[in-house]
Amino acid sequence: MPSQILVVEDDPLSRFMMSEMLEDLGYDAIFAEDGELGVQAAKNGSCPVDLILMDIHLPKKSGQEAVNEIRALPDHPPRNIPIIAVSADGRWQDAERVKDYGFTSAVAKPVRMADLRALLSLHL
Repeated sequence: MPSQILVVEDDPLSRFMMSEMLEDLGYDAIFAEDGELGVQAAKNGSCPVDLILMDIHLPKKSGQEAVNEIRALPDHPPRNIPIIAVSADGRWQDAERVKDYGFTSAVAKPVRMADLRALLSLHL
């Protein structure tokens, strides 16, 4: 069974591109278009995820707020899964900053297939 990836991304084109890349790499993906829906999807036990790709700038709840909420879940598996920050903002490429905010790693937008493949093979 392929790993299940949750993609939290508000931009429809970015969601589409991520969908195509993940499918080409052999992963199943579910999508949420804002931070609140991303947290709900992460908490949903009927559809467990193995990794989360989280945009930083999201409506309703930012990526930072969403990752903090997921990491604070008591005794809940999503609390420990890899969460990758996805951002065009260069400040989010600093590994120390990423970890300080509760993310496992980061990838720059636009996401390239080679970068995505490397991250997924490292964390899954």
